[in-house]
Amino acid sequence: MVFICAVLCIPIYFLLFLGIVDPRELIMWGNRWKFKEEPELSDELLRITKYSSLVCIIVLTLIWIATIISFFK
Repeated sequence: MVFICAVLCIPIYFLLFLGIVDPRELIMWGNRWKFKEEPELSDELLRITKYSSLVCIIVLTLIWIATIISFFK
């Protein structure tokens, strides 16, 4: 169970980390084909993406810790 959770969390952590490091790339990931030019993203959207990624990393880590604790209890 713990191994499966760890394997499934790796890509999720990668995407959330990408949201903190380069939110513009995360927002445009999979949507570049829709635009001829690079769209102008607002600073507020970039800030919200960074903060939501950070909050999700914290929550996911807490869930992961709770899962490990409950598994070994």
